Amino acid sequence: MSLLTSEGRADFRKFLRRSRVARTALTASVVQAVVQVALEAAIAALFLRNLRSVPATRAEGASERLVELRALGEAVSVYHVIYLLAAVGQPLLTLDSIATQNAIQLVAVNVLNVGLLVYSCIQYLQEKAIFDEFRAALVASGPAGGKLAERVTQSAWSLPLQMAAIAVSAVLCFTTAVWAWKLSAEYDWAIYRRVGADHRTRRMLTVYFVLLMLLKLDVFFYFTFALQFLVVLWKQSQSLANIAIHIVVSAAMIVALYLLATRGTRAERRWMMAAFMAGTAGSVAYLAYKLAQVATQDRFMPVRRSLSFAIAGCIALAIVTFGVAAVAVRNFGRGLVAHLDPRAAANAAGAAKVSGDGDEERAAMATVTVNVDPPPMSQVC
Repeated sequence: MSLLTSEGRADFRKFLRRSRVARTALTASVVQAVVQVALEAAIAALFLRNLRSVPATRAEGASERLVELRALGEAVSVYHVIYLLAAVGQPLLTLDSIATQNAIQLVAVNVLNVGLLVYSCIQYLQEKAIFDEFRAALVASGPAGGKLAERVTQSAWSLPLQMAAIAVSAVLCFTTAVWAWKLSAEYDWAIYRRVGADHRTRRMLTVYFVLLMLLKLDVFFYFTFALQFLVVLWKQSQSLANIAIHIVVSAAMIVALYLLATRGTRAERRWMMAAFMAGTAGSVAYLAYKLAQVATQDRFMPVRRSLSFAIAGCIALAIVTFGVAAVAVRNFGRGLVAHLDPRAAANAAGAAKVSGDGDEERAAMATVTVNVDPPPMSQVC
């Protein structure tokens, strides 16, 4: 059921009235978002206030190294924005999962929650490292810098808020896993009712929707990496050529590959999937190169942890997505397109019959379920 149609919204309300677990899950996800957004907003505000105690120009007594570090410290604010976007996106993923009764989407919800927990820890370590770098740079600049270093302090509220964010994220990871498990059990009947007992079709649909779920995570992680790296390049006053190359490659990873994969699997176009897999391999190589840069170059020292986490997440997801895409390609021509795009299946069946090439088995497979309405994303196990 889709929330974009009146029938879908009616089915959604009916499911919510019938399912106590769904109501609990939706309420819990909204409460979680409110709590995490409030904590992160407070942490971001304190960080920016603490940052103002650091000299920003040579006139204020800052060395060239400190001016560079101060600019990177300002770039860290983008990580708070990304965290807030992820926290807001979590209840939206939950809503979409309930609306479509999609158990695979619940995996994405849990992955996102684990990412928020890990980033809460990285955020604390990174902020501490940045202010240590500030003080070290001031002390190294001479006696006057040593006096300025005494003024560079973090608020007394910074540590308690950071620890609270980590603790809350850990608890919410556990509670989300519990209600996600219970909610997936409630989807079972809808899955059986719409797909039936055809295990081969269920397996193929599972692969298809796992691929869609991975692509959504790919887009989010690619976007976080691209935005973080772009801000760092901008703050470091890199050449416009470097910035332009990063923007072009990021756009290809985020937009072009997603469109190739979604259209290629739905229409069973092998050349699209070949282009997607080649692009994914190229993206892994590009990300590995950037990870080596971040790990070895001192200019990334203040933001090394968060950038490394974002790039490593992108690489891991890209490798898994590549493998699942290969499995999806192996399922081409086995009748799955009839569930995903009945019109395309009908056209393919008609073309096979008219061509008279004797491939009756292919025509039969294309037509066997053409009259079945395309199932929602919940048709997975």
